[in-house]
Amino acid sequence: MISEEQYLQFSPYFAQEDIETGDGRLKFIELIGVLPQAVKDLLLATETVEKIVKIGEGFKLDEFDTEALSLAVRKLATGEVPVTQGINLIANEVGVPEEKAATLLNSIISEILSPVAKASKQTPKEPFTRMPEKPDLKIDPGINKNNIVDLRNR
Repeated sequence: MISEEQYLQFSPYFAQEDIETGDGRLKFIELIGVLPQAVKDLLLATETVEKIVKIGEGFKLDEFDTEALSLAVRKLATGEVPVTQGINLIANEVGVPEEKAATLLNSIISEILSPVAKASKQTPKEPFTRMPEKPDLKIDPGINKNNIVDLRNR
């Protein structure tokens, strides 16, 4: 269980809020408005913070590096940085070698991001209530047929 202080410090939603510029925070708030609900929930979930803290402890990161890791989680989850650039992001933010950053990225993907991606794929879709209509392929008799090329019968 994490404390309220740990939640505010290591939550991806609040990551580096105290040092983030006003413009950067505004852009993030605007981005939050268009994200899927599953991503919003991920950024705010206590479980996400607990996993970040656990990963940080497992990799022997101090609290500042763990906070930087939570910022990396935010940037990856929101799509600000593509997962393909995750190793560089983590290496730069956390200040670890690329090999360690690659292992951290794998942990983030498997423990934090993948469960959300799988859950969003398993969300039941609204079933079809009726068959979709076939398009009307008839040529309007009022149209000059010399200007129409009928590709169906070629």
